[in-house]
Amino acid sequence: DCFATVSELTARECRQLIERDPVVLPNGFEPDFVPQGDTYTAQRTAARNRIFSVVEGLTGSPLPPDTLLIATSGRYEYRNKGIDLFIDAMQQAGESEELKGRTVVCLLLVPAWVAEPRADLRYLLLHPEGTEYHDKPLSYPYLTHWLHNMEEDTIVQRLKTIGTSDGLRFVFVPCYLDREDGLFDRSYYDLLIGMDLTVFPSYYEPWGYTPLESIAFGVPTVTTNLSGFGIWAMQERGSGDNLDTGIAVIERTDFNYPEAVSAIARLVGTLATTSDKQASRSAAAMHAASYAEWRLFYDKYEEAYARLLESGGQER
Repeated sequence: DCFATVSELTARECRQLIERDPVVLPNGFEPDFVPQGDTYTAQRTAARNRIFSVVEGLTGSPLPPDTLLIATSGRYEYRNKGIDLFIDAMQQAGESEELKGRTVVCLLLVPAWVAEPRADLRYLLLHPEGTEYHDKPLSYPYLTHWLHNMEEDTIVQRLKTIGTSDGLRFVFVPCYLDREDGLFDRSYYDLLIGMDLTVFPSYYEPWGYTPLESIAFGVPTVTTNLSGFGIWAMQERGSGDNLDTGIAVIERTDFNYPEAVSAIARLVGTLATTSDKQASRSAAAMHAASYAEWRLFYDKYEEAYARLLESGGQER
């Protein structure tokens, strides 16, 4: 009696495939658990300290205080979620002049077929000084938890070909961050707040909660014009291929993979060379998130309910 969908992206599909014009009911965000003021600062510091400890344990070398933490997350859909694009873009960024002399940690927070937390890394976290592992990298220095399918896992095999360097470090966190993973022992949001940037370069995304969560926590984000959230950001916030609104939207098509890689690498380079703008970008991100709160989307649901009543139970 009333047909609805989650974004303008899927609405276009509905018009094309089934010739119906749906009500768009976007996914909102409830910001009441996002910390504020001194609590925000303290939680961001705690998140960064924990991430630093894990990465330093894996790689056997310290991270400078101005290290950039850049993350992607979501379901393990290697191409659809743009995990391949994220890795390639970060690798390209790491080779650029803009990141010369700068350390960047690229975190892939993507649940996989996890077996258990690494005992060697856990031991280092419990005994950070004076161990035989302290000054050298562990085996698989880009993996926090062992997997059941180490030799078949796509991300592990891709990162194995890249290796690690002082400037660019990839870290695959293949577990659900539910405060009981055995290493971080924090929730996803408890770590998200410590990031400097998130990247979600989806090839297809009906809405996209992860970039919305990111900006709600004051972390600028990169998404694409093939996500419902990206289209919303362009239409409602005037977002483009920069981080001025806290949301950068890059173009993705079937044929522009190299251009999308370069666009993300350029944004990372800009982030690294304009650290003085990080506070303003964080504020812009939070401001953008305030336009996506559930209370502001309520009228869309009223519109859908009105259509339902008007239909009288008959197909429109």
